Amino acid sequence: MSNILQTHRAELAKALRNHHYERTAGGILFTKQKAFVNGLFGTKVNGADYRLNANTVVNTGLNDVLNVYFGSQAKRTNFYLAPFSGNVEVDPALTAAAFPGDQTEFTNYTETGRVAWVHPTSTADQTMHNTASVARFTIGTGGGTIWGCGMSTVQTKSNTGGVLVAAALFDAVRTLQAGDKLDIEYIFTASDAS
Repeated sequence: MSNILQTHRAELAKALRNHHYERTAGGILFTKQKAFVNGLFGTKVNGADYRLNANTVVNTGLNDVLNVYFGSQAKRTNFYLAPFSGNVEVDPALTAAAFPGDQTEFTNYTETGRVAWVHPTSTADQTMHNTASVARFTIGTGGGTIWGCGMSTVQTKSNTGGVLVAAALFDAVRTLQAGDKLDIEYIFTASDAS
């Protein structure tokens, strides 16, 4: 975590609680504290055509960060990626309960559940990502289309429990055939915005 975020922990928590921040394309800007937090989803199909898309850290994700980092809630240890096939903008009010239906969660892949986001245990460069162990989805019979992805704390496909942390509507659809391998990365970064 960057020095600016460590130094201004209490201020950032208060700013989030009081809605004193700006949502930007892909992140959150704390103007007074000069800190920027953002996330990106990266995708490849069969190892090619790498694309990056900015995400929305939804309100439940922001609340969860506050409750874990600044409150007394236990740290979460598992996160899962969940593709969706609806061409639907991500509303900041989107929740885990609404995600499978509102975004039309895509479940036609051979893995038994949502694929884990496997990230390093610590960072020295203000970034957490799964680039060393991407989440791979093997597309099932009939193929399908992917318009975006979400990050949840629950592994079970189409589950409405847990916490939805973030989600992104991709700039362009991913049209997939049976047997295609869709690799998804999630990159979370915190930086000084001065």
